[in-house]
Amino acid sequence: MTEYPDLEIGLHAQDAGSYRVEARLRLVGEDAERERLATVPRFDADDLGAVASDPDAYAQKLTKLLFASESLRSFLDAAWASAAASGSASLRVRLNIGPALPELHNLRWETLRHPYQPERRLVTDEGILFSRYLGSADWRAVRPQPRGDLRALVVIANPVDLASMQPQGRSLAPVDVARELEQAETGLAGIPFTPLASGGSATLGGIDAGLRAGCDILYLVCHGALLKGEPHLWLEDEEGNVALTAGADLVTRMREMRQPPRLVILASCQSAGDGDEWASTDSGALAALGPRLAQVGIPAVVAMQGDVLMQTIAGFMPVFFEELQRDGQIDRAIAVARRAVRDQPDWWVPVLFTRLESGRLFAAEPTSGKPEAEPASAAGPAGAGGYDLRAVRDLLLAGFGADSLRRMLLYSGNSELREVVNEFSSGDGLTTRVDKTLDYCAERLLLPALLEEVKRENPRQYARFEPRLRT
Repeated sequence: MTEYPDLEIGLHAQDAGSYRVEARLRLVGEDAERERLATVPRFDADDLGAVASDPDAYAQKLTKLLFASESLRSFLDAAWASAAASGSASLRVRLNIGPALPELHNLRWETLRHPYQPERRLVTDEGILFSRYLGSADWRAVRPQPRGDLRALVVIANPVDLASMQPQGRSLAPVDVARELEQAETGLAGIPFTPLASGGSATLGGIDAGLRAGCDILYLVCHGALLKGEPHLWLEDEEGNVALTAGADLVTRMREMRQPPRLVILASCQSAGDGDEWASTDSGALAALGPRLAQVGIPAVVAMQGDVLMQTIAGFMPVFFEELQRDGQIDRAIAVARRAVRDQPDWWVPVLFTRLESGRLFAAEPTSGKPEAEPASAAGPAGAGGYDLRAVRDLLLAGFGADSLRRMLLYSGNSELREVVNEFSSGDGLTTRVDKTLDYCAERLLLPALLEEVKRENPRQYARFEPRLRT
């Protein structure tokens, strides 16, 4: 049985002019599932491409295409209502694109809006755990392992003759290896790693050997491009020169491993611009490897489906890994991280491909033999002053990002609330800051003051959670 209400939306080829959409909903605690079938017209990639520079217009057009059937729209609306009525704070949404339609992975599904609330983004709402779900013919078991055992392999390829390469007329700028390594270390949020940081070490053979040595996460930084429709990687040979490597060769190595990595991060090189405006320039070519890696047995792949700012990656990755280590739920971690960069122009670029129905990549038990101390928010429904602390926690997670929560507290008219920010550390993600805020406010009986600030700052989310706030 599922931990969250689970909605799977399957897209399958039907005829030359339409797709078959299969929507299935399974609620928590139920073995039976509800199903709705619909037919929608084929998507016009050129029509969508004409508005690609306008994320809002693209989102509205794609949403109308997918939810063209009123029958499907009403089913989805009922699914969200059923999830809310079941008491769940989140609904898992898995987009299952059939194997006969690989071209649909080129569409920006992460920009989708709610069909009845076009101003509401789906993937920056922590109540929607969105992923692209793929089946796999791989028979290797995927069992969660203790998070304390995690190790990563960080590969940064910067061939010495990279500047001489011009795929499709595009120059490949040298990679700032030190900067990329620092960003990877920050992003991994304390997970120990082995670096293959250029100098002839970032080879296909080096990747293979590093993973076979027992690494669970591959964090790959390199230039990529689509050549004749196929993804290629600019890795290194043992002398540090360019080794142009077909993505299919990396996929084959993964398929042949007895125990492949559980998570692959395909991070785009940051090689154009100044300061925080540094951005990748490969147009998300490496994302084409995501579905292929999932289909040969990689449980989860995170890739960038377009050019992405360094500032966006710097805000996304640390939150993602911090949240992933909390409970091992990769789609929940992605949801929190996406929300952390919701104000960035390229918020939609990170994409999760997974073959996990449950979304659980790692076990949630603590790394030591002692149980973790529970925050006040986990103490149970009967919280301080008659408030349901779990509901208050859900409200804060849904209504704020790590920075906006800090700003609300810092500029509060209540001097005691302003003191909460002194509990925060610069590396704290949203969940950590929420837990620290609740611990502080519950101990000092400041929950009424906190909720007044929340109501003023985000009245829409407050109204959504208000019926649950009191025990």
